[in-house]
Amino acid sequence: MTAYLIRRLFYAVLILIGVNLITFWLFFKINTPDDIARMQLGAKRVTADAIAKWKAERGYDKPLVYNAAAQGAKRFTDTIYFEKSAAMFLLDFMTAYLIRRLFYAVLILIGVNLITFWLFFKVNTPDDIARMQLGAKRVTADAIAKWKAERGYDKPLVYNAAAQGAKRFTDTIYFEKSAAMFLLDFGRADDGRDIWHEIRTRAGPSLAVQLPVFIVGLGLNISFALLLALFRATRFDFASQVFLVAMMSISSLFFIIAGQYVFSKLWHLVPISGYASGLDSFRFLVLPVAIGVFTSLGGATRLYRTIFLEEMGRDYVRTARAKGMSELVVLFRHVLKNGMIPILTGVVVVIPGLFIGSLLTESFFGIPGLGSYTIEAIQAQDFGVVRSMVFIGSVLYIIGLVLTDISYTLVDPRVRLPG
Repeated sequence: MTAYLIRRLFYAVLILIGVNLITFWLFFKINTPDDIARMQLGAKRVTADAIAKWKAERGYDKPLVYNAAAQGAKRFTDTIYFEKSAAMFLLDFMTAYLIRRLFYAVLILIGVNLITFWLFFKVNTPDDIARMQLGAKRVTADAIAKWKAERGYDKPLVYNAAAQGAKRFTDTIYFEKSAAMFLLDFGRADDGRDIWHEIRTRAGPSLAVQLPVFIVGLGLNISFALLLALFRATRFDFASQVFLVAMMSISSLFFIIAGQYVFSKLWHLVPISGYASGLDSFRFLVLPVAIGVFTSLGGATRLYRTIFLEEMGRDYVRTARAKGMSELVVLFRHVLKNGMIPILTGVVVVIPGLFIGSLLTESFFGIPGLGSYTIEAIQAQDFGVVRSMVFIGSVLYIIGLVLTDISYTLVDPRVRLPG
């Protein structure tokens, strides 16, 4: 798969460079830097000095693509193209932030990877793993040795003193079973199946359940919380609070079992469990999705209600009301937008679960997703699958944190990414 990824990356870079160059050429074919300066300055105050000053302040006083007056590499870098277009390949608007985040992410992933490996082999030696996989009836020293040799568990854990050079670190269980994950090489499970193939296959069913739960649940929770904030301190608000607290007090497992009994066993509206591909999947997914949305109402709605009520007590809301704005306008134009920061912070925790799936839901409804895959691996003591899921969860959580930080700048213009 490494060769495929490198080839795709190479194609992607060529396409991006081509699009970038063509866009730049077309734009400056239509508008010269002087034309841009005139449009920005306005008809009343366009003078040669004003145009020259505007271009100098914004970097448009340089050659377009090639600077013959410069020396060395600056002939290409000290140009409008490099500063205005080529810099985008480095995400110039947030380069420092992303580089720092990437550095932290690599350190975190290495730490999680090492700790997971150390904890697992602190509890289970390769011989223990072999015994569990082979079963009690056929455990012999030769059988254990053969099992370990076939699966690469006959090597030292982290350091191979018998090897030479770099192989002292690469010809080890850690390098072959854990470090290779940074290249998306997850290896094979103890039962021989390719882990990366299983992850790709099972990610679809997990997303089919979790994505609707996330989108519908988030919209419903925010809408209900806004409604409670609008009718605060009323009987409707009080009754809703009682209902939400009751929802939080009941385990989601109860709703799963009750839903299966009522809608599948008694009413025969949907299957109790199972999964099908294509459009047939709808009848298998409608019940787990509905239960997932319903069980998320309690805690999330109360949290969002508290956030909105706090915003409604701020000075800018009182000022908006004093200007004669209606309560609905204040609620949706001001309170909702300013309350999105803490909501987005909470949403990041859910992102890994969208891909990894719900352990309970997939197990009880027989959905072949990543959640049930993880449960099966834990029961079978399959270290290869467990550490792969831990690694993927860490990667997704870090990506979620970065996306959350970027989304802050979209909902609140006062927020800037640190340089």
